Amino acid sequence: MQVVALKVSDLTNMAAPYNPRQISKHDLESLRRSMTTFGVVEPIVVNKRTNRVVGGHQRVKAAEAEGIDELPVVHVDLDELAEKQLNLALNRIHGDWDTDALVALLSDMAEEDIAATGFGDDEVASFIAADAKKWRNRDHDNSPALGAEADAHTIAGDVIQMGDHRLVCGDSTDADTYKHIDAGVSLCLTDPPYSVNYAGVRAIRGGSAKTHEAYIETDTNGATVLTFLKHQPAPVVVMTYPVDRHFTNLARAISNAGMKMKRELVWCKQTPTFNPTASYLQKHEPVLILAKDKLPFYGKTCDFENTTVFDIPRQMAHELHPTQRPMSLWSKLLSNHAKVGDAVVDPFMGSGTTLIACEDMGAVCYGIEMSPAYCDVIVKRWQEYTGKKAEGWRGND
Repeated sequence: MQVVALKVSDLTNMAAPYNPRQISKHDLESLRRSMTTFGVVEPIVVNKRTNRVVGGHQRVKAAEAEGIDELPVVHVDLDELAEKQLNLALNRIHGDWDTDALVALLSDMAEEDIAATGFGDDEVASFIAADAKKWRNRDHDNSPALGAEADAHTIAGDVIQMGDHRLVCGDSTDADTYKHIDAGVSLCLTDPPYSVNYAGVRAIRGGSAKTHEAYIETDTNGATVLTFLKHQPAPVVVMTYPVDRHFTNLARAISNAGMKMKRELVWCKQTPTFNPTASYLQKHEPVLILAKDKLPFYGKTCDFENTTVFDIPRQMAHELHPTQRPMSLWSKLLSNHAKVGDAVVDPFMGSGTTLIACEDMGAVCYGIEMSPAYCDVIVKRWQEYTGKKAEGWRGND
């Protein structure tokens, strides 16, 4: 890696605005003395894509205070998520945390992304606990549409009608919830949660300490969420799921549901998840296609644009939900396995992407969502998208 020299004045203007590290006056003085005695022995890290300092903010401050003109710099070439991961990984060993900035950074990351920074579940949980009061009053995932669970208009058990579509606020791993889903559903299109918090306490996807145990998919409780499969009224299930980490539980759940694996597609996210210790950087997510019998297909056959690999960029800014899927991916999967007028069920509605895809295509969506706050997000999103008014939603009263 080539080392170049950059002016301290330029590096000062290249500081990352999100950098969560602070340095005390005492530690800054110690750093200045170290520079005076030993010189600068560690280069500053700059991302050439964004022209931001990734590592070395405090050394830049100390150099400026000491009147040092130039500092050694190495450049990396990272997307924005990887840049923030590296920033956190480098910052763990220096200075004190600006908790607000740190929590804001972590809240934008999925669990596997947080793991790359070196933080464990306990550390993440402790940061959240220290900042819990503030987080309860903040909008989840930077979405103005999401409020605290306690303030939600929807309550557990509500059934909300949105045109031909229906939303149930309930637990999709409970067979009784499906009494609200009409017969004749032909497809289940869903993104089951694994290590996702639905309790509404915090907006961070990683860390199992504060997750809702009925919906958490971890190494110690790998089968719970997958019980939704045996309750499925649909003969075909299309779902994203991490096969490698949950192979045994997944195989058992598919067998118990009387289904067979028909296809495994690959959603290639184009940019990998940065992890400095990983042997293989994660760049894809499996899309599983299961069926009880024959698999209907309504897409174009022998189409070079319709392969087993979908090259679709991941959604970098999760505006409504921490695992929000790109609409282009969801619409493609929907149109390949359902047709106009078909009924589709999504047992884990999240932000309502399946609903909007069905609305666009002319299919009927039956959704289940455990979180009252996310039910509010779904209804608001549909009302704003269609200009229509939902029936049975308390937010319209």
